[in-house]
Amino acid sequence: MDSIIELINLSLANLSNNNFIASLDEENPEAIQAAARWQGVLNSVLTTYPWDFATKHDDLAPAPGTPKNAAWRYHYLYPRDCVMIRRVYSPASPERDEPFQRGSLPENAVQTILANDTPLAAEFTRKDVLVSSMPPLFLNALSWRLSAEIALAQHADQEKYAMCIQAYGAILEEAKVADANESGPIAPVVGNWQRSRHG
Repeated sequence: MDSIIELINLSLANLSNNNFIASLDEENPEAIQAAARWQGVLNSVLTTYPWDFATKHDDLAPAPGTPKNAAWRYHYLYPRDCVMIRRVYSPASPERDEPFQRGSLPENAVQTILANDTPLAAEFTRKDVLVSSMPPLFLNALSWRLSAEIALAQHADQEKYAMCIQAYGAILEEAKVADANESGPIAPVVGNWQRSRHG
């Protein structure tokens, strides 16, 4: 599966809905509901587990000024392509996690990461994941989660929603096991943190 459109059409097929779409710009209920919910559903499923295919390491960029929270000495800009921080660490000691807290710069609504050491890097789940890079079981689970949202939005169909959520939960657990089985121990790497774990 290579595109969002294919995934959405699979989600519609899960609901026995044959009104397949060719574009998210179409003026029909299927395209409108899918376009409105697609990114939120994807982000939600991505946060359920530290998926290997969506994991990235990157240096954290210092935020301007000093933290207003006196409990923390430094703050960093939240990575733009991050949906969830998994761990924060020093590049000099990547095997040791550093305490951190999510914060913000209220004056310009910028999300930050509060910490007590510098420089720091982070391991996080990224949100700019291509459909073509998603494993089959993850895609299957994602399609059922999107099906559930479409069923609820279009017809307030609680029965179909529950059926989709049940299928989603079962397949999601299979996807997690498959992801774990494909991920061997990863040796800490010191150096270029601009790359994702897969380059």
